[in-house]
Amino acid sequence: MDKISRQDFVNILMKALDAEASNEDIYKLNKAMRDDQACRRLYIETLLLYVELSPYGSVEIEKNNNKVDPLLAGSVLNRDECSCDIISFPKRKNEKAGKDTIENEIPAARRRPFSKITFALFALTSAALIFLIVYANFFTPKLIETATLNKSIDAKWSGANLNEGSRLYAQRETITLRGGIAEFETNNQTKVIIEGPAEFRFRGPSEVTLEYGQLYSIVEEEGFGFTVTTPNSKIVDLGTEFGVIAGKDGNTELHVIKGKTKLLSDNSWINNTVMEVTENTACRVSNNSSSVSKIALKEDFFARYINKENRVVWRGEKQLDLADIVGGGNGLGTGKYLSGINTKSGVYASNMIKFSSIYENDSSYREVRGLDFIDGVFVPDKTEKAGIVSSQRHRFDKFTDTIGKYWIGIINGAVHPELANVKQHTLTLKGKSLDYPQNKAIFIHPNQGITFDLEKIRKAYEKQNIIRFSSSFGLSDSIFKPVNFKDNRNNSTSFQEGFPRCNFQVLVDGVLKHEKTRQTPMDEPDNFEIPISKEDSFLTVIVSSPVDDQIENAGLLWAVLAEPSLILSSDKGV
Repeated sequence: MDKISRQDFVNILMKALDAEASNEDIYKLNKAMRDDQACRRLYIETLLLYVELSPYGSVEIEKNNNKVDPLLAGSVLNRDECSCDIISFPKRKNEKAGKDTIENEIPAARRRPFSKITFALFALTSAALIFLIVYANFFTPKLIETATLNKSIDAKWSGANLNEGSRLYAQRETITLRGGIAEFETNNQTKVIIEGPAEFRFRGPSEVTLEYGQLYSIVEEEGFGFTVTTPNSKIVDLGTEFGVIAGKDGNTELHVIKGKTKLLSDNSWINNTVMEVTENTACRVSNNSSSVSKIALKEDFFARYINKENRVVWRGEKQLDLADIVGGGNGLGTGKYLSGINTKSGVYASNMIKFSSIYENDSSYREVRGLDFIDGVFVPDKTEKAGIVSSQRHRFDKFTDTIGKYWIGIINGAVHPELANVKQHTLTLKGKSLDYPQNKAIFIHPNQGITFDLEKIRKAYEKQNIIRFSSSFGLSDSIFKPVNFKDNRNNSTSFQEGFPRCNFQVLVDGVLKHEKTRQTPMDEPDNFEIPISKEDSFLTVIVSSPVDDQIENAGLLWAVLAEPSLILSSDKGV
């Protein structure tokens, strides 16, 4: 189908069926079917679908309160059975009405018009069905490959054990996914992501039957018309991304994220409800009555994309949590609370609470191994070795002059470990306790820096663009609560001669993008947003304490990045 796309073919055919196609359109259809067997197959599929969606043939009885004249009824019943005068046809507009007319005519059942086009359509469909029946009875059926298992995460199968690359055949068997998530791609380039528990079967490259479970489909142009069938409904793609939930109770939910679909309830072309469900709309088909009702859209519910290597299950989230990434996660909540990075070695530690000492580093850049989204860590200083802020040797020469020492490490969570006179406690910003999991935060005591790998994050999330970095930087005012110290120290009076201060810097590929200097625990948090472009590769955050600024109290600079987030924007297709 090189000269005409699948979607264009269907659009022209639908125009032809509605008597709206031009001679040029008809020529294109005929030529396409002469030249391409796929077009001929698509022609039959579309006719069958059109019959199912067509309202022609349904009967509506017009309600009328007029009573039937008994004399008139008797005269009709007593007529000769062979009389042909009983059946009459309405006169055309240009014909004169006959002299004899019957008053008080019985209200007739009102039928929708049965046009010549519809008659021809049914004739063609009947021929196609007869052909299929003959073919099925006299020819050995050929197994038709319909889809491939692209990838899966924690998939547990019953019966056939599918592996990545396994091919599925039309109508061959019902597949049971007891748990996990699996992504299939049909021969029409439609991606189908199914989350267990689920039971389903591919009826062909353009249709899947979902007995129960949840499914999300991303339909490319070649998959136009892709259909999902559940026990009480049928959903037909009209260029969409949509999710379907087929409950074991028999109810079906349809959630259209992009584009539009046709929904047929009751799964019967004789007695059904046909409606168009458009973008950002959801509805439920009841098992009991087959009634259709509007429901709230579950925009972040369905698994839309999976990445096995990084265990990413993306459900439409608009941001990634950098604190979760510090905790060894993928930004969607898979990281471990109170884990983080040992800045001295560049090694991930599952329990940072045990790192309760002051450390000194040689200011060299340490690449972090084992965490794909973190490039490296370092101690900022103005020594000869300092200045490298990424594995690609990006340099930054405007570091704050520090003593080259830091406390603890970089932690997922706003918690200060027990250290000397300080009790373990949750940090606060302007009196607000940053409790987990309601609040996402990175505890990064001066003097430390961390660099995130934006390229690897983009790769893991495929078609997601990172458009900005946002967070709130501040110093915890929990230092003013005596209960957080073993000796009940009152720091409100301890800093009469001045507070220790802290500098904060954000770099993109070694270039300074944001800076906050001389921050104190008394100051308002610094809320900021930094644009990120597709060309940007590394994001660096640096917290440092000037060597000449109240250094004797620098241990009380408990720096926090609250809600550190990468904001995402989807490209076409996801």
